[in-house]
Amino acid sequence: MKPLEREKMIEKTGSADRILTCPFIDMFGAQLINKNIREVNLSGRLMADLEIEAYKIFGHDGVSVGPGLYGVPEALGVVLDLPETSYPYVKRCVEVDYDNIDLLPICDSKSDGRLPIFLEGVRILIDEVSGEVSVGSSVAGPFSTAATIIGTEKFLKDIRKNPEGIHKLLERVTKSVLNYMDAVMDMGIVPSMPDPVASGTLISTKTFREFALPYLEICVEHIRNRMGRGPALHICGTTKKHWLEIKKLNLSALSLDNIDDIGEACETLGDKFCIIGNVDPVNVVLNGTRESIYREVKKCIDKAYNNPKGFVLATGCDIPINASPKNVEYFMEAARLYSRFREK
Repeated sequence: MKPLEREKMIEKTGSADRILTCPFIDMFGAQLINKNIREVNLSGRLMADLEIEAYKIFGHDGVSVGPGLYGVPEALGVVLDLPETSYPYVKRCVEVDYDNIDLLPICDSKSDGRLPIFLEGVRILIDEVSGEVSVGSSVAGPFSTAATIIGTEKFLKDIRKNPEGIHKLLERVTKSVLNYMDAVMDMGIVPSMPDPVASGTLISTKTFREFALPYLEICVEHIRNRMGRGPALHICGTTKKHWLEIKKLNLSALSLDNIDDIGEACETLGDKFCIIGNVDPVNVVLNGTRESIYREVKKCIDKAYNNPKGFVLATGCDIPINASPKNVEYFMEAARLYSRFREK
C-alpha cells in the first residue's frame, strides 16, 4: 500500500495495513546518496534526492524539504557556516535596532538566501513523488526565527530587558515567515513549524504565552485560512508545561520530543490534535540494537495508538547524521509488526 493510499484509508475507516510512520530523516539521508552535508545544503536537487532515496529504502509516509530553523534568518542577513560533516551553525547574527525595526528587511522567498533552493527541492518532490507520498516543508516559527536572527542569548535577555522591542522584532519577523509559508502553500503544500527555542526547557509558560503563542497563532490561522487545516508543530525538549497553552492553537498535529511521555500527551491533548512521536533518536535509533528499537517502538505504539485524533509514529527529533540505515530499517520493521493487525 502506498503512503497516500494508507493515509486516505485511515481517514476513511480508522485503520489500514499499519499506522502512519515518519522517522525524521533530515541530513541523516546524505549518506544514502553518497553526498556530504554541505553539498546537500547547497542544492535543491540533492535535498529532494535525499528524501526520495530514503523513501524508496524505508517506505515511510512523508517526505519534506524546508529551511527549518536557519533558512529565514540566513535570508535576513545571518551568516552561516555550512560544514561538510555536520549541521549548519551561526557565525554572525544580525544587529537589530528595535526603534528602527523597519530597517530589518522582509525576505523574498524567491530570491533571498537559500530560500529559492528549498523551494526548488519542494517542487522536485511534488513533481516526482507527490502522487504516492505526502510532501511537506518546515519553517521555524517566529519565536525561534527571531532568536536566531539576533542570537538566542541576547533574545532571551531582551525579553526581560526590552519586551516592547522583542514584540517589534517578532511582528517584523512573522512577515518573513509568512512569506515562505505562502510560497509553499502556492504549491499546494501545508507547511509545518518547528519552534525549538519555545521549549519548556528554555522558557517559562508565562514567556511562552506572551511572546511565542501570539505569533504562532498568526501563522496557524493564516495556514488554516488558506489551506483549510492547521499545520503540525514540533518543539524540541519538554513541552509539557506549555500543553494547555499549545492546546489553544488550531493545529492539525503536535510532534513531541522524546523527553515527554506520549501517553500523557494523548490524555491531555488527544481530543484536539493528532500526536506525532516520539522514539528517542539518539539512545534508541542511533545507539540501539534491533531488540531495543523494537521494544521502544512497541512501547510508543502501545501508549498512543488509540489517540482520538490520530497518531503518527515518529522519532522525537531528527535522526542523527551518523546513524546506521539498518537501525532505521529496524524502526520501520517494528512499526509494521506492532501495528499491522490492531483494532482501535
